[in-house]
Amino acid sequence: MDGDDLGPTYGTWLTLWLWHATSLVVFSLVFQDHWGIKAMVVILIIFETLQVTLFFASTYRSFIDDFGNPTSLTVITWQDSTQLLAGVGIQSTYDVSWL
Repeated sequence: MDGDDLGPTYGTWLTLWLWHATSLVVFSLVFQDHWGIKAMVVILIIFETLQVTLFFASTYRSFIDDFGNPTSLTVITWQDSTQLLAGVGIQSTYDVSWL
């Protein structure tokens, strides 16, 4: 296995990190807005931080801790489930903001 096999993984991590960094910049700029928008942005930042952190933990477990063990990919851990719930929280918060 050569080093090029992890290229897409690093690209995904970089994309998520840049997305999260952009969200933090928006978070710092939103304090001039109405309290409802501030609350929505705070909730989105919390859910997004949770999701990105759990994504990194899940991929680290899959690619580093369980390297060479393909059957470990069939196990759904609490990080995977919580990451999906955080994604639902992000989408729900976004949908409610349009009401």
